[in-house]
Parts: sequence; C-alpha cells; structure tokens
Amino acid sequence: MRSPYDASARSAFAGTLLVPALRPAAVRCVLSIFGNFFMRQHRYALSGRIPVSRVDHPLDARIPFVPSWIDVYLDFVPFWMRVLPFLLATRGRRAFAQVADFCREIGRLYRFAAEVYSRNLSTTDRPFYVARTKFLFVHLLDPHLMCIPSLHVMVAVFAHAKFARIARSLGGGEGLAAAVEEMRRGSLAICRAILFVKQHSVNCIGASLYAMTRFDPDLSSPEAAE
Repeated sequence: MRSPYDASARSAFAGTLLVPALRPAAVRCVLSIFGNFFMRQHRYALSGRIPVSRVDHPLDARIPFVPSWIDVYLDFVPFWMRVLPFLLATRGRRAFAQVADFCREIGRLYRFAAEVYSRNLSTTDRPFYVARTKFLFVHLLDPHLMCIPSLHVMVAVFAHAKFARIARSLGGGEGLAAAVEEMRRGSLAICRAILFVKQHSVNCIGASLYAMTRFDPDLSSPEAAE
C-alpha cells in the first residue's frame, strides 16, 4: 500500500518543476513562499514600521519546551510537498490539474497570511536555544514576527483537508483512505510541535484555525476547526 511518506518530498517537488505542464504553478508557489514569508519578515524586522503585538497566553507556561520535537516542526514544508509525488505516482498525468491547483493554493495561502503580517506583526516568548544545529537554523532564518496566523498550522490543515477532498473526488478506496489518515496524524503532530518547540502560543492555533475558515470556508469549516 502506497504512503505519502514513501518518497522524498524535496526531490519530488524538484521533479514537479521539471514537468512543463506543472512548472508555472510550482514556480509561482515557490516565489510566493519566499516573498510573502522570508523576505517580508526580514524586511519588516529591519524597517520597524509595522506594530508588533505579543500574543502569549498563560497556558504556554504549562507546556514544556521539548527540543526533540524540532524535526516534526521543520517537517511542515515537506509535509505538503508529499501530496504531489503521491498523486503523480498513483494517478500519473490524470493528476496534473490537481497537482497544479494544489501548488497554486499553497501560494495563495501565503499571500492570504501576508495580508495580516503587512498590518500587524506578532511574537511570543521564544527561548534562545541553539544547542542543536536545527534550532540555530530556525533562529537565523526566522525573526519570529509572524506568529498569527501561524503558517505552520494553516499549511498543515490545508494539506490534509485538500488531500482529503482530492481523495474523495478520486473515489476514495482503502489505499487513499489510509493515506488521508496518515496526513491527518501528520497535521496534528505539526500543530503540537509548534507548542513544544516554543515557536508559537496556544493563541496562535485558534487564530490560525479561524483564518483557515476565512481562507476557504468550504475546505475548512468552523466544525472542522473545532
């Protein structure tokens, strides 16, 4: 039984870029991610022109800092990328339209979140922990100013919900149902990881789930958020 976790997500996405029919959507997706998250965040951090709000919650103090969750936290980009090779491997050219749409929607998700960041930045109490190289990587690349809405939560929720919708459109089946469940568990794990590595507050999860109901109400309903 094929699993979304079978293939290397990064190499599979690179392969997507090599398919002429998929390349435009994939390139625009990459540009949106870098432009609306990394470039905006560093530009805003240097300019100091946008207000920054602290969004910590008293419950955060009750959640332990668990560095071992860093691998799950950093998995959120490969997480959504896994959908692409899975669809291409199981459906071939018939999945081209769905793969291109998936890439376009990820890019739109980053632009949607940037509408908030461009008006108000947000941060939390993040420990300066660099004993592990991956944490040093996070501190260097992430000024920690875009906590609400959390793109970790939004991407994880979107990837699972969108994949579930595609699976239903393909007729489901035991193999697809198992793959959807794997993605659901992966999505939940990423949402937990953001708390255990202290990159977000519990406030960020509720706010981001609400944001998803505004991004695509048909894909992420209030009931699904609950």
